[in-house]
Amino acid sequence: MLSLGLALLSIAQPSGRTAAQLILAGLGAALLYLSTLQLMPYGLLGDQKVVASMLLGFVLMGFGGLLAGPLLEVLLALVGYRLSMLAFGVLAIVPLVLSLLAPADAYPSTSTYDPLALLAVPKIWFAGLVFAFYAPLEAFVTVWITSYLTHQNQKDRASGWVGWFWFTFLGSRVLIGVIQHVYAIDDGYQPALLICSALLAAVFLGNLTGSSTTRNALSGLIALGVVLGPVLPTLLATLSRVPQASSAPSLTFALVHSVGAVGSVVLAPLVHGSAGERTAQQALWVPLILALLMTAASMLYAFTGQ
Repeated sequence: MLSLGLALLSIAQPSGRTAAQLILAGLGAALLYLSTLQLMPYGLLGDQKVVASMLLGFVLMGFGGLLAGPLLEVLLALVGYRLSMLAFGVLAIVPLVLSLLAPADAYPSTSTYDPLALLAVPKIWFAGLVFAFYAPLEAFVTVWITSYLTHQNQKDRASGWVGWFWFTFLGSRVLIGVIQHVYAIDDGYQPALLICSALLAAVFLGNLTGSSTTRNALSGLIALGVVLGPVLPTLLATLSRVPQASSAPSLTFALVHSVGAVGSVVLAPLVHGSAGERTAQQALWVPLILALLMTAASMLYAFTGQ
């Protein structure tokens, strides 16, 4: 579906309507993402090390996302819009080919479930609430960096700051994933990692509000990247261990992301508005509140029974 949507975009007229093609490509990307989340532990470190697999898997997806932009720019410059979209459409077929080459016993067994029963699981809704506060917080960083450095007359350093944040963001996922893999940390400790990550994000955002120099602000930003990195993979990995969710992981992940998307739409105006404030103190009060709310939601998620 994703490949077809991109192929249709490649033949669409520049002045024509592309809404249908974009919707088709978006649906295909969403289904591919949800399938990847479900199969990630089986394709990486095994279903006994779900958290480590999720952490490392999200790193691979993150690198793919970081490379997609520059690759598209190169292709647009070399072969133009249509062939670029067609090339991405061909690349989108690769997961399908790889899935056909895998043996049947490599996939998890399926079981029957009641979709409506998932709606009655409080833990799933609390996970969605965590994601609803997390998503706009992650999106805030890039906007704030550009705005903050522009007000400091150092806009040319923005790309470097963004690079440092994402390097530490993905690096922390690699580090925690390796630790999880090597030491086989028990699942019972994973909610504590989630709560600590959310709480430390609030702490570092609080420290950023008191930053008097750009050097201190960069240090706080790097620390924020370190603690934000493990949040989403840990949340989804622990959720997949919930009995009701384990029978329908793709649907569970879809519900969580839907709640998170609603939260992002509602909170995005506040987040983007605060990012444009001149001082760090003015700009960071909204994300600081979001981090505290994320911490509270993480505690509700962790201490709610299955």
